[in-house]
Amino acid sequence: MIPIMLDLTNKHVVVIGGGNVAERKITSLLETESLITVVSPTITATLESYFTQGQIIWKKKNFASNDIKDAFLIITATNNPFVNQQVRDAAPKDVLINSADTAEEGNIHFPTYVKRGRLSIAISTEGASPSLAKEIKEKLELEYDENYETYLDFLYEARKIIKNSNRNNQDKRMYLKELTDKKFLNKQKQEEWITSFTRYKK
Repeated sequence: MIPIMLDLTNKHVVVIGGGNVAERKITSLLETESLITVVSPTITATLESYFTQGQIIWKKKNFASNDIKDAFLIITATNNPFVNQQVRDAAPKDVLINSADTAEEGNIHFPTYVKRGRLSIAISTEGASPSLAKEIKEKLELEYDENYETYLDFLYEARKIIKNSNRNNQDKRMYLKELTDKKFLNKQKQEEWITSFTRYKK
């Protein structure tokens, strides 16, 4: 497998199951602006609140093959291996499938990840050790703290300023590399750099 960033905006995601596993998957998907449908006779209180708020669609029923006919991504998250296999067997040939019960049965995994604004760092052991993935995540969260959110916004704006300047390519590369210095995690240093560069840009 290869790590990949996937844009799920307005994509139809169908989750089969309404328990705690489904809840965790759906909670992580809410920020993707995907169109989430849950198929399950019952759902957790949290999922019911998502449904009440219009964040997800809930089909209060057992799984049927036509529930996934238009899905872009299918997540099997029931506690019944037979039902999960039914879903996989009924899935269209080229659809993305995440199997919460047996990761190797799907063709896509959800890695644990650290997110700080524009910065995303994914960690996956391909199902070998979720505990190790969690341990690595906790270490990364300490190293890449909340300051990185504003820092990445600064880097994004600074990169545009540098790219649009009349500096030669060698100087542009030099400035871009300079900005990776950790001193620019400081908000004041960021503001000073932008003021200085825009004042004296050529």
